[in-house]
Amino acid sequence: LQYRDRCVSLHFFINSQEARIVEVVRGLYTTDESYQKVCKFVTLINRKIVPVQESAGLVSVRIYVVLLNEACEILMEGISNIEDIDQTMKIGFGMRLGPFELADKMGLDKILRWMDNIYNEFGDIRYKPNPYLRRLVRAKHMGIESGQGFYKYDEKGKPIFQNNPSC
Repeated sequence: LQYRDRCVSLHFFINSQEARIVEVVRGLYTTDESYQKVCKFVTLINRKIVPVQESAGLVSVRIYVVLLNEACEILMEGISNIEDIDQTMKIGFGMRLGPFELADKMGLDKILRWMDNIYNEFGDIRYKPNPYLRRLVRAKHMGIESGQGFYKYDEKGKPIFQNNPSC
């Protein structure tokens, strides 16, 4: 970069009214002045600032991919099904979307790239993409955009639930 002291990265979350947070990332050479200007902009657009130092995956993605990997592991072990895992996180932990719903919304191919990048950066097994996720991406099941991911979707992008019987 010609002006590397002005380099500040912004990570906006999923486009929704509830996600009013932005990770503001200070680069290795970012000046305080540049950083403060960007923070002012984020405040002006009515978002909460999460200050972050430059790192692969930032805060949100690193936490989320570990959650998704564990959800996939639980699914592969046959402990629970996709819908019930999502319901556990939504009802039990107050998440607006479960890990599988969120993955389908974001795009499984994008998440797989994030995971590969973070895994290559840190070499930590927590970030290595689960084989189930890789299988879905190989099958071109990318999520809502492709009509199928962890869930299947109708032509309007609404999930088609399996109606798994409960106890």
